[in-house]
Amino acid sequence: MTDGAVELREPARQLKNKGKSPVVLRDLKHFLANRMEKLLSSDPRYKEFTSHIGQTRSTLQQTEISHLTPPGFKTKARFMNLKPTLDWAQMAQWQLDHSDSQARQGIEPKRIEAKLSWLRSFAGSIREWGQCQQVISQALTFFNAKGIRRGSARAFLQTFSTPDCAGRARQLLDEVVQFIRSSERRLKGCKRLPISSEILESSFALFKELEQQHAKSGFTSLLLTLGKLLRPTIQKEMRASLSRVKVADVKAWVAENTPKTVASQRQTAYSESRASKRATDLKAAV
Repeated sequence: MTDGAVELREPARQLKNKGKSPVVLRDLKHFLANRMEKLLSSDPRYKEFTSHIGQTRSTLQQTEISHLTPPGFKTKARFMNLKPTLDWAQMAQWQLDHSDSQARQGIEPKRIEAKLSWLRSFAGSIREWGQCQQVISQALTFFNAKGIRRGSARAFLQTFSTPDCAGRARQLLDEVVQFIRSSERRLKGCKRLPISSEILESSFALFKELEQQHAKSGFTSLLLTLGKLLRPTIQKEMRASLSRVKVADVKAWVAENTPKTVASQRQTAYSESRASKRATDLKAAV
């Protein structure tokens, strides 16, 4: 599975095992992000909307309305992460129209109007963009759980439940169905394959959470725990594993297969420097 980049897709197609070539599928999440980017990048209203978002973040921070500050845009893969911004826009619109809400208590109505009234002119666009996001969310939820096989596009349409899907959202839905049908044709018989790397990425996110401050320094010996993050662990299996594998075996595997991390190399560099300085100081003292 690739994100659509030629430098990944073409080498994968060259792989062969016993004369058989692998099935190379394009990642659904990247496809959807690219389609969403194409739809919104050509929309002048969206460019104006993002400009207002940036200005609103600056004017609301460190004020009595800071709890209504819009989320920041991600610099990478921002079209994969539009949902928080659209959720904020829908929430802020609701707050504008409900002066008696708890979130507005103690705030002058004119202050809310001055900071957020610009959203009213985008109501139609926000609704349409929200429908596009619903298409994306439902597609990822469905295909992350079920993968693809022959007939997947038809099954997805049967479960699709976004009312009044029209305009750009309808165009996006049609493109999703066409993409899935094109991928289906590459599968033989009853074969079922994943169509999104999101599950794999989520697994690495769990692993990074486990590594905590070491997450940016490379793989540590915690790499051995990755498999256990992907399924529940029961006490019986733990006992069996501990009795089957010796601590010495684990240490030997780690020493052979996991290189030193950036953090450990940095620590070694400082330790050597400090040790050398101490030795020099001792010689000078003598």
